[in-house]
Amino acid sequence: MPKQKHTQRICNEIRTAILRLQLLDETECTTLLTSLQHLNLADDKSVLEITGLTATAGSAWETLYIGELKTLLALAIGDKYATQQGCDWVHQFDEAEESRRRVYRCVDGLLNMHKTEMFHHTLELMHSTETLHLAMDLIKRRQRFFGLDELELAK
Repeated sequence: MPKQKHTQRICNEIRTAILRLQLLDETECTTLLTSLQHLNLADDKSVLEITGLTATAGSAWETLYIGELKTLLALAIGDKYATQQGCDWVHQFDEAEESRRRVYRCVDGLLNMHKTEMFHHTLELMHSTETLHLAMDLIKRRQRFFGLDELELAK
């Protein structure tokens, strides 16, 4: 298969999954994460650029990069190691909005702590109650893909 058609097929597969991101079950999230890991796409590439999609101005989709998407997928399936790698990438890349970076720092801190209930108050002071609760919900998989509501395509 010529490289261009192969790349286009891959982008179409990713695009379809991204359009359904909020609806993906755990198996589909795992499949998408595995695909992204094996495609060797640069983590600093825009998801919208890779997929050819456009989003409503001002949405979190506009600043979503492959590295952050991998992190969110890892959180959605409970993959601690991939989540920690992703949090580190978000921290190093330093392009996400500050409020999103704060959540990833909190997630990383929670994953690296034992007996987090002992440090709950300190974590609240460091990150804010709202950020701490969001990070805990992401880790416990009560919430997925924060800030990435259903993709509304720009007109």
